[in-house]
Amino acid sequence: MNKVYVLLMVFSFISCRAPQFSHIYHSAYTSLDLRNGNWLVNCTESDMNLTNEDSFAEITVKYFTKLGIDSIDNARKLTLHYITPEHLTFIPSTEVLNLLKQTTKYNYLVNIKANNISNIDFDMGSIDIVKRTVKTELCVYDINTQSCIYHQQVNALVRAEKNPDEKLIYFIDDLEQLKFKALRELLQDIKKRSLK
Repeated sequence: MNKVYVLLMVFSFISCRAPQFSHIYHSAYTSLDLRNGNWLVNCTESDMNLTNEDSFAEITVKYFTKLGIDSIDNARKLTLHYITPEHLTFIPSTEVLNLLKQTTKYNYLVNIKANNISNIDFDMGSIDIVKRTVKTELCVYDINTQSCIYHQQVNALVRAEKNPDEKLIYFIDDLEQLKFKALRELLQDIKKRSLK
C-alpha cells in the first residue's frame, strides 16, 4: 500500500507534454505505390549529427521494408560510382538524377531531412514557457522521369507553461527526440495512405 501511495505522489508532481503534429503535402499526391522498384534512401541537409542522420535513414529503410519493399538501400552504406554524398542533396539536380539512372539499378530516391524551427525557453516572471518546434521532410523522386512524385513535411511542436510556484516537474522532448517522433508520424502517414 505504501508503494502505491508513493508512486501516486511522484506522478502527481510530474507532467509529460506530448507533441502536436501538422502535415503539409507539397506534392499533388499524398500516397506512394510501394509495390515495386528499387529504392535508395538518403538523409541530407539536416542540422543533426551524423549518427542521428544515419539512424534516420536506417529507420526509414526498416519501415519501408516492413511495408513490403524488397529492394531498398541506405545511400550512406553504399559506394556509388560518379556520385559523392555531397551530390545527393535534398532537391537533386537533373545531372545527379541522370547519373543515378545511368549508373545504378535504382528507380526511386527517397530524401529525408530534419531541422529545428524554434527552441524557446524563457521566464516571463509569473510563468515559465518552453516551446520547441522542428520539421521533418520526406521527398521521393522517380529517377526515370526525374520528377518529385511525393513530398511531405511534418511539423512537430511541444509546449509547456509552468507557474514557478507550482511543484510540477515537466518532461518534454528535446529537439532531437522531437525530430524522431516527427519522422515516425510521417512514416505512419505513408503507411496509411500508400499502396502495398
